[in-house]
Amino acid sequence: MYRSVLLLSLICFVTFAQQEREKQVHRCHVYAVDEVGAAKLMEEIEAAPSGTNMETFRERASKIELILGRFEPEIGEEIDTVKIYPLGNTGMTVSAEVRYTDESMPGGDSMILSLAVAKDPVPHPRVHVGAALAEVSLDEFTYKARVKQRHSIGGKVWFIGLECECMSAEQRDRLWKRQKR
Repeated sequence: MYRSVLLLSLICFVTFAQQEREKQVHRCHVYAVDEVGAAKLMEEIEAAPSGTNMETFRERASKIELILGRFEPEIGEEIDTVKIYPLGNTGMTVSAEVRYTDESMPGGDSMILSLAVAKDPVPHPRVHVGAALAEVSLDEFTYKARVKQRHSIGGKVWFIGLECECMSAEQRDRLWKRQKR
């Protein structure tokens, strides 16, 4: 009887832990911003008289900031998720990598973000010379993580980034409310 109860408890715990892991979703996106174009647009917005229709500026902003791609990395120990996107019509590629580990930072799990810009796709950006790397400790309080890099390509300065949201805004708000009690 005792063994049956113990076995049932273990099965319930494993099932619950697996369901919790499966519920956890990180949403990432890779973006590129034409830095000079963004600065000019900001100057125009700041100089615009009050009451100006902002729709014109929104349309222009969508051409200055490009979302190269969105993805949900596979969450698991030592699993790499690599995505490769073309950088507009520049002839360059942006390779983005998300990796989860528990061996890199003291105290628990972490998330490593890496980003490489090159002519050819980079299969593992985190080991590429010149890649941008960021590591963040990963726990129930981690909201977002980001890595970014500047590049001059074809006469334009690009601000290129990878951002991952580790919880939704609603989850963040619930967590903050709970912490205030």
